[in-house]
Order: sequence, then C-alpha cells, then structure tokens
Amino acid sequence: MKPNLTTWLVVSLFLLVIAAAANAKTIYVDADAAGGSGTGADWANAYNYLQDALTVADADDDRGVGKELGEVFGQVQNLKYGSANGEIFFAVFDILRGDQWLDFEEAREIASPLTWVPLVYRGPFDKDKILEFAERDSLWPSAKHYREGVVVKPIHERTDRKIGRVQLKVVGNRYLSKS
Repeated sequence: MKPNLTTWLVVSLFLLVIAAAANAKTIYVDADAAGGSGTGADWANAYNYLQDALTVADADDDRGVGKELGEVFGQVQNLKYGSANGEIFFAVFDILRGDQWLDFEEAREIASPLTWVPLVYRGPFDKDKILEFAERDSLWPSAKHYREGVVVKPIHERTDRKIGRVQLKVVGNRYLSKS
C-alpha cells in the first residue's frame, strides 16, 4: 500500500527527538493521524502539527539539551535507503536548542549516540563539488540508488538578515528526473 503524499511528506520530514544521553524521548508527528490521543507517544497517537510537538518539547525540556530534527527513511519513500520488509529508520541532521540551532561540533557531541545522516563533505564552499556530490550514489549502507541531494550548512551557525538561517538544499538531477 502506497502512503498518500501528505503522510509521506510529514513522516519523511518530521520526527522530533528530545536529546538526552541517558533518556531520549521521541515525539511523533503525522498530519494524517486520527483517532488517537494526540500525545505524540507513538504513530497511533501522533501530533498532527509539528508546532504542537515543538511546544510540548520546549515545555518538557528542562535539561537544556535540545531537540534533534531528522528524517525518517525506508518504506515511507520511493528511495528505500537499503531498508527491507517495511523497515523504517530515523537519522538526525540538526539540533535546535530553544530558538538557536547548534553548531556542527556541539550538535554531533550532544547527540553522538544517535544515527546521523552521512557527512558527505566538510571543507570550503565549492559550488562545483556540491553539485557533483548531489549527483552521486547514496552513502547509506546497502542502499543501491542515487542520492536525493545534499544539504549545505556552515560549521558555525549564522543567519542572514534577508533570508534567515544560512542553509541550502541541493537536489540532484537524477532524483528530480525520476519517473
């Protein structure tokens, strides 16, 4: 059964994890969740809106650690990233503490026990390299397909007064041209 587009987008883009070395808490968000308690405790009781989950996470987060934002991979997408038999997995790509995104090193240190999306390149900004990396095959073990693309962000978080947070997603042409 193929999930509808709304479910695919929400499930694949938003799963919120409260980071704590010894006591991680996962809050589930799914726009199509219905009939559950809306507590975010599991998929059946998921919040319908990411902002609701973030508000609760802020209230519950007395440790000052932060929220990890990531992506759900596997049988919820057309690219399966090596998953089989309906397997779904989560990988972290960012951490938000309050209203501040953490720098790369601090984020990796805080959430070191969790699975992170693969690091493709670390170095000076190079447009040609980034475009090349977006077209390569996936780095996930056992994934036998191309990448969706790459996310480009600075090692030290910063904002621009016109565009806000400095971050870029480059989607590969192979992914864009998929049938």
